Amino acid sequence: MFKWRDAVATKERQTEKGNRYYLSSVTIWEILLTSDHHKRENLIFYCQHLFHDELAASPSELIVEYINAGCPTVEKQRGLASKLPMGQVWKNIVEDKRSTFIFDKETLKIKTNLLRDTSKAMAKLVMPIAAGEPVGDGHLKAVADLVTLISKKESFDSKESHDVIRRLALLFIIYILCLETDLDISPVTNFWKDQDVSEMIERVAYVIQELPDLTLRGPFIQMALMAYSQTFCIGIKPSRGLFLDCLHSIYLTYMDVFLTQDEHFRVLRDAVAPNPLYKQKIYLFDELMVNTEKRYVPDPIES
Repeated sequence: MFKWRDAVATKERQTEKGNRYYLSSVTIWEILLTSDHHKRENLIFYCQHLFHDELAASPSELIVEYINAGCPTVEKQRGLASKLPMGQVWKNIVEDKRSTFIFDKETLKIKTNLLRDTSKAMAKLVMPIAAGEPVGDGHLKAVADLVTLISKKESFDSKESHDVIRRLALLFIIYILCLETDLDISPVTNFWKDQDVSEMIERVAYVIQELPDLTLRGPFIQMALMAYSQTFCIGIKPSRGLFLDCLHSIYLTYMDVFLTQDEHFRVLRDAVAPNPLYKQKIYLFDELMVNTEKRYVPDPIES
């Protein structure tokens, strides 16, 4: 059971220290995938009391902003608040704890099915693409063949780790940037409208010609490193949770501290590469020294 009073006290203490806990839209969608209605609402209620009222920018927002900034080697500090409608909804329900997320059932079903289908596809594609092996047939084969074709043309088709990571980055580019596979596609849709490019294959060509740095650095490389760590450093087949883990990993660049209970992030930090970014930012809860203090938290009716 999630103790909302603990969340209130923790938020008060962190606010006094000048810290903010940010929630991401990826986590919200994970919560909405919870089939148990009671557990889902408990999670939402807990989050309303623990996290800052600004929702962290979505992965698509961060990706498009990175591209628009010229794919820099070092990014300038900037605000992290989401500008999407979900961000305003989150702000509203944090301000009024009696409220919760209300979705049209059909819309919610479409979005959660998209998330499940993409997660399944990634679990099936990552290992063969990393190893340079063929994929069965249908949509997955078409995507894998496209990655292979581009990798050979751009000469990153070897089994060296850096080329494997570039191929995985290309996989995420095709799905998220070219096929607009995200839970809120408006940032990517608007990006392509600005470029006046609509067809998927034209988008792939645009990325290769105009945005080659996306397979060298930035959000997609971060996602690829997470996929690589789960493929080569754990010794088991990638799970359906891989796609969400990769989306979460984008935030490592932008957050001061990344708190998680997911063991995959420990592997990313300790096994993939001697990257100071990971050492300084990724903490699992079992690594924290927790200090406790008693605080009076009134009932909602008292406040």
